[in-house]
Amino acid sequence: MKAKDFNQFINEYVELLQISDAHDASQRWRELNKVFAFSPDKTVSQLLKSIDKIKPAADGSGVALGKMKPQVAQLKSFLKKPAKAAYVNDLTALEKTLTKFEQVSFEQFIDAALTALENEEHEKLKKQAEKEEKLRKQQELVAEYTEKLTNALRDEQRFPEIVQEIKKLKVADIKLIATKFSGHPASKLKNKSIAIEAINDRHEALVLGRRKSEATGDNIAA
Repeated sequence: MKAKDFNQFINEYVELLQISDAHDASQRWRELNKVFAFSPDKTVSQLLKSIDKIKPAADGSGVALGKMKPQVAQLKSFLKKPAKAAYVNDLTALEKTLTKFEQVSFEQFIDAALTALENEEHEKLKKQAEKEEKLRKQQELVAEYTEKLTNALRDEQRFPEIVQEIKKLKVADIKLIATKFSGHPASKLKNKSIAIEAINDRHEALVLGRRKSEATGDNIAA
């Protein structure tokens, strides 16, 4: 189940607790629900796996997290027959997490869990930014060499020099350059040699065409 769906379910349970004047319990569930609101698109299982990695120290202050276990067990028991299995499964997973940290205070757990999720999100965004930057540089490289090759077409000295530069690049970059320059689909350029050949073919075809044209012109002139 998605964390956002589980979050909505807990919100409704909190409202029920408030109506029942169970203010302390409703407040704890509301605080705990911040964890599920933090990463709404993750599944509950994924989110709890991230939280299981935290190591908050039990300092004996506040209400121990273990106090919530009976409430989770009771809610799970109540839901077993009428509810979807997904709710019961996710409550079971939550129960296991609470068991792992039952000596830790409620406040410590919430702080540590949210910090862990924030760090994970930060790392995810960092990797995404690095990936986008890598893609941007690759696109610039492909555009640069495609332009160089295009400008050097029919130049029998400069074109081979550029090809030699390209051969020193990463295979993935060479394939992209070859695809853009030659027009061949990427699926056809299975390795570096084929990609380089595709680049040379366009140039050689134009050079050969020019030589034939020149030869025809010479014959006519003769």
